Amino acid sequence: SPSASSTKRRDTAVNEWTLSIQQEIAKQTIFQLAYFGTSAAHTFSDTTLNGINPATGTRPYANFSTIDYRATDAHASTNALQTSLQRNITHGLIVSANYQYSHQIDNGGIGGGESAAPQNVACRVCERASGDQDLRHYFAASAVWQLPFGRGRAYLNSVSRLADYFIGGWQMSGIASARSGQPLNITVSRSAAALPDQLNKGQRPNRVPGVSMYASPRTPALWLNPNAFSMPANGTWGNLGRNAARGPSHWQIDPALRKRFPISERVGLEFKAEAFNIFNVAQYGKPTTTWSQPTGSGTSTPTNFGVITSSYNSNPTGRGTPRELQFSLKMEF
Repeated sequence: SPSASSTKRRDTAVNEWTLSIQQEIAKQTIFQLAYFGTSAAHTFSDTTLNGINPATGTRPYANFSTIDYRATDAHASTNALQTSLQRNITHGLIVSANYQYSHQIDNGGIGGGESAAPQNVACRVCERASGDQDLRHYFAASAVWQLPFGRGRAYLNSVSRLADYFIGGWQMSGIASARSGQPLNITVSRSAAALPDQLNKGQRPNRVPGVSMYASPRTPALWLNPNAFSMPANGTWGNLGRNAARGPSHWQIDPALRKRFPISERVGLEFKAEAFNIFNVAQYGKPTTTWSQPTGSGTSTPTNFGVITSSYNSNPTGRGTPRELQFSLKMEF
């Protein structure tokens, strides 16, 4: 199909604002409360034009079927409450914790550099929902501890310089993080002839009242309940909102151990051992979200719908992978 762009495209405008309060609530303990917000106007959008006029049964441009149309009429915003607590504990221990409650809202998910096409091209506002990358809850805690062994420390402080070279100066650290699941946009494949305007991009099913969207229990084998949705009647759009469900949450703990071995005044070796996701917690990706009508008795599962078939991070390294151990030796000079 042909493509067209608006002649009234505008530059995307992003505004940010923040307000924070910091207070020492106890000795060596600092608490911070902050509000953070952003607003992005005139973001890129993608839609489809030249739909059938239900009154006449014809298209405005009879020589074409559908027309992909790009403009800058989408909008996004984020509001976040951020809290942090840091405490410098004696004996070389520093701990901190951060929690963020936020909500990202937009009227079109990102797809191919543009926002995804709306279900009803005449109602962009109907797409207003949680953004594709919305993380409602995020928590992280970290700690750094200078281990109390060796000369000048609490334990083994009378060892020889040679022994101290190997047992002193070790530092242990760790990060624990957890976050809620990201939105899932449940879609359905429909014939163009079944839609009022015969433009069948981004279609969603109907929601069955009183039936949970999630399987019970929620497992990788079946995360979403296929019987919570139904096929819209011909000539109507589905009533399920965009990004109505949520995927799996994630958490992991990443400890590290390091020490610097001095060779001379300016030269030294740093040894570091790191573990990512040390407890090897399964980090599941998003389930398949394309729904189809169950067959037979109406209780069978559409092929792969609601099934998680991949991990959160398919790369060999990075957050969300299976347990990973990493050792390094670095010369500094």
